[in-house]
Amino acid sequence: MGVLMKLRLFSLLAVTAFIVACSDDPEPGKDTFTGDPDTTDTDTGDVAADDSVDTDTKPAEDIIGDEDVVDDEDVVDAEDVVDDEGVAEDKVEPTDPASARPDADWSTLPTLPQDKNFATRYAAGVARVDISPTKPINLSGYGNCTGNADICRFALGVHDPLYATAVAFADPQNEEVVVFVGFDGVGIFPFDADVIQARVQTRMYEEKGLYFQGERLIPVATHSHAGPDTTGLWGDMMDPDNIRDEEYMSILREGIVEAAIQAIDDLGDVEIAWTKTSLENRTNDYFNTDYDMYIIQGKRPDTDTLFTMVRWAAHPTVYGSDNIAVSADWVGPFRKKIDEATGALSVYLQGPIGGVYPINRPEECGLEEEAFPDGYKYENPKEPGNMDVQRMKVTCTGYLIAQSVLDALEGELTPVADTGIEFNYKDFEFHAENELFSMVLQIAPTIPLPPINSADPDAKIWEEVEWVKLGDLNFLTSPGESFPTFAKKGADILVEAGYTNPIVMGMSPNWLGYLLVKEHWELDKEVIDANKLDYNMTLSPGKYLDEAYTAAIQAMVDERAR
Repeated sequence: MGVLMKLRLFSLLAVTAFIVACSDDPEPGKDTFTGDPDTTDTDTGDVAADDSVDTDTKPAEDIIGDEDVVDDEDVVDAEDVVDDEGVAEDKVEPTDPASARPDADWSTLPTLPQDKNFATRYAAGVARVDISPTKPINLSGYGNCTGNADICRFALGVHDPLYATAVAFADPQNEEVVVFVGFDGVGIFPFDADVIQARVQTRMYEEKGLYFQGERLIPVATHSHAGPDTTGLWGDMMDPDNIRDEEYMSILREGIVEAAIQAIDDLGDVEIAWTKTSLENRTNDYFNTDYDMYIIQGKRPDTDTLFTMVRWAAHPTVYGSDNIAVSADWVGPFRKKIDEATGALSVYLQGPIGGVYPINRPEECGLEEEAFPDGYKYENPKEPGNMDVQRMKVTCTGYLIAQSVLDALEGELTPVADTGIEFNYKDFEFHAENELFSMVLQIAPTIPLPPINSADPDAKIWEEVEWVKLGDLNFLTSPGESFPTFAKKGADILVEAGYTNPIVMGMSPNWLGYLLVKEHWELDKEVIDANKLDYNMTLSPGKYLDEAYTAAIQAMVDERAR
């Protein structure tokens, strides 16, 4: 046996030692993408999404395993935070054609469409693009099928459509533009975010003659566990042809870019107002919770509602691992209810969802049918009727959360301050200490994770953070399933500097696992075990991201002060 094969087998054993493998449960069905009979064995898992089973905080239901708790001793060096010069070219290999950007004199180009005149302080536009898969595909979020493709969660149809929904905001006075795109998916790696940023900047230049800095497109994944595997972690990592569906990744990336461009094309006069309410969720953070639900609504001057943008925090994991139909989970019914009630598009921006789940997931809510009765319906032969229960549970959960939004909109909204839009971002480096991340790359080197060398403390990878000031609202990104305490650290820096209403988004602009703070690792083992934090730690890049992330935010605040 060759050295490389031994290494891959050793890595595979190390990873799967902490994973409960999927069980065989084949069901011959019908491929709703093509209409042909299906002859593929599909795994349904054995965990249903009920209130007695935590469907996402168990080691049985994610992909990477454990690591030893390590000592913390390093503080982020000043050189780990780098200046932003408009284009973050250092984050990717300059020879990577997918991330290349045009060689243009950007300072000479306009940033706003030149054929539009705006009469209001802000302008806004919206768009929605369907990003549903068009053929059978591996699903994400639960289980592991490495070494046995036949037991992957292989979706045969789409129950409800997946969307990329964009809201573009513009400040005509200062010629600032930024676009938020909420999209249905488990998350994207930094590589994919880089490609999206490069692609939107290229297309805006080539098709519109405009300078749109790619980092100003801020993708925010919902993290649905019923969507396609956009990482390759839930495919057969031993088979290079069954790791990640790159054809679908092209659909996803281009759909996000297209939604952003269409939203910019839709820019027009708007009045923007906002409100905040609270909706309880459950978390194992130990230190903090985040119940805040921020609601931003835009209306055209003729009073027609243009969009409703919501940031809350909860995993879309009402469906369990036995579901093998493509779905946005509760976010789908959530959007549908708000869209129908307001007559406009709604977009959901995920918040800090590290260990955070909906607390109320009712199985009934007085409806005769679920939100998407015409969608593909997978039935689990092990538990006849169980999927009908899950589908109604997903609908009721989404509608319940949406009702909190609609109730808040009945009250008085606060106009967004007329101080304009500012965009800041910062690249930074940190050491990813989780050796399981390195092992994944040894098993499946084609997975587009950053080159991680966990054994070398001097080896670091790039990340980024964006900060958008929209009047008196301040949006921050965090690259993964950030715990409420992780998000609070970033928000507190803004508050201490005098900035109001910090709104931290999780799963944005990319995903690198669970994001905890150093203080989580410093807890007593009994506390860690009692709160199941050991599981989250095994799926985290490590504690050094915490300090690097906050140092980058502080650097942006200091630069603005100067």
